[in-house]
Amino acid sequence: MRLWSLQSAIRVEETPAFQLALAQAQRRREGAKKGTERKRKLTLEMARSLPLHIEKMPPDELLQAAQEHYLERKGEWVEFKPWNEPDPLRDRLCVNYLRHQASKYDDHLETLKGRVGIGKAYLPL
Repeated sequence: MRLWSLQSAIRVEETPAFQLALAQAQRRREGAKKGTERKRKLTLEMARSLPLHIEKMPPDELLQAAQEHYLERKGEWVEFKPWNEPDPLRDRLCVNYLRHQASKYDDHLETLKGRVGIGKAYLPL
């Protein structure tokens, strides 16, 4: 690592060549920032425009499909309470099943993968 005296650094920073290079670097940084923001907006627009259709199914069929899907993924059977009783696990697993199995959600996530702004685009999707 090179160490410079304060006086040498100040002398170099006062030169026209350094000032020009500094101004060019600032313009590039601002341009890159604008480009990144534009890409974020495009990703968000893309997420909002992707068609999301969820296959309709009767509640009892959904329960069974969610149970079977959980069994496939985790290797264990889960029992749910009836629909008229609160059951956070049932509700979460049914939502997960509808999102990942009864829609193109995962395909859409794959479409957005690696794009700038995916974090903000995830929620609208």
